[in-house]
Amino acid sequence: MAETIVSRLYYSFQVVKKINVDSVYWCLVIRMKFHNENVLIGCLYRSPSSKFDEFFDHFENWAENIFSQQNKCILIGDFNLNFLNENDSLVKKFKNFIANIGVEQLIHEPTRVTNNSSTLIDYVLSSSTLNQCSVHEIPKITDHNIITVTIKSCQLQKSSTLKLYSDFSETKLLFLNEKLLNCNWNLNLNDTDTIYANLVKNISEQVNIISPLKSSKQFKSQLPWYDHEVFVAARYKDEAYKKFKNCRTVIDEQLNWAIYKSYRNEAVNLLKMKKADYYERKIDDCSHDPKKMWKSLKTLIKPNNSPLPDVIVFDTQRVMLDQNKAESFNNVFIESILDIKATIPASIQWSCENLEVLGCNLSDFKRLSLKELKSIISCLDNKCTTNIMNNKVLKSIFSVLGHVRLDFVNTSLINGHFPDQLEISTVVPVPKVYNANEAFNFRPLNTLL
Repeated sequence: MAETIVSRLYYSFQVVKKINVDSVYWCLVIRMKFHNENVLIGCLYRSPSSKFDEFFDHFENWAENIFSQQNKCILIGDFNLNFLNENDSLVKKFKNFIANIGVEQLIHEPTRVTNNSSTLIDYVLSSSTLNQCSVHEIPKITDHNIITVTIKSCQLQKSSTLKLYSDFSETKLLFLNEKLLNCNWNLNLNDTDTIYANLVKNISEQVNIISPLKSSKQFKSQLPWYDHEVFVAARYKDEAYKKFKNCRTVIDEQLNWAIYKSYRNEAVNLLKMKKADYYERKIDDCSHDPKKMWKSLKTLIKPNNSPLPDVIVFDTQRVMLDQNKAESFNNVFIESILDIKATIPASIQWSCENLEVLGCNLSDFKRLSLKELKSIISCLDNKCTTNIMNNKVLKSIFSVLGHVRLDFVNTSLINGHFPDQLEISTVVPVPKVYNANEAFNFRPLNTLL
């Protein structure tokens, strides 16, 4: 099924039918949810060496049922039967069948072009005439042309995300420092929650005035291994194919087809080599960093970027609404903590006295100095953010707010109290396995605000 390319759409899907008839044909049908609409999308490949009647007898048993389930159904694939050959009895048989079940074949031009043949063997069968197809001769990767299908009844979104950001230029940072100097910080209150709430309030108010949040769409960048060298090779390949298409004699066709195939193979091999070199360098660069190593290896595995499935099973109970899912996940994760706690022997009683024996004194903390606090903050990752702003901006206003943050930290250490707002956590359910739909197959990813 290499002829079918599906873009990375961030929508949920469910496998409806999976067929594998060895040496005859292979087919996969999924139900995808585009916003509030369901669409059946199938992909099929029939072996050119198989007998068509054997395939057809099996195909007609389930095709009518699939297309009658709902109006929006598309089956794309390589049937290896030239649809343009109207004198072929097998083509007539197939056309009569799809017409009887109310299905239309949307492609009417050759989809596989070689130096001595031009055939339509890649079909797009649709139960709706609203869908539109296009056959693209360029870019040319294999003998099969690229086919795109537009589902008119569904509002497809581009693969982009909405990024919220604040514009902190040097001028705005200077202005922010001036405004923060004039704020009332209510120091020496001896109340950690009040100090932290006041800190967040003053910073948030000034930031919203000076640099309010903006939004922009982030589109996925190009493949990192698709560099200028690959681009040039792909361009030569496409230009060679254009020359082949414009040939007027058989000799010229054969000559230019051989030239095109040479450029095509060169471009494909170069792309594969660049991709392999990219990941080899990536792995070598992070060989001493397990975290980066794991992140690089994960990119080699197909990511599960789709949202949570429509239905998740919690202890044999099927939950559908998003609010119910959130509450059910909360219960599952809380119960898992209690289960872990129950496994700890009751004889183990941790206390300050036990820790003092081990050399850990939690009853008397040393007050932090401004120099020590500055050293800690300077080591924070600029890419990370808090519920106030990113760490890069927090570092830039340290000269103004250093004493306020020092008062907050020392008050918390002396009183042995952590602010309630900083104990709030966002727990994200992350699938342990691909296409998970049961609660125990999700792990909680804890992100403290």
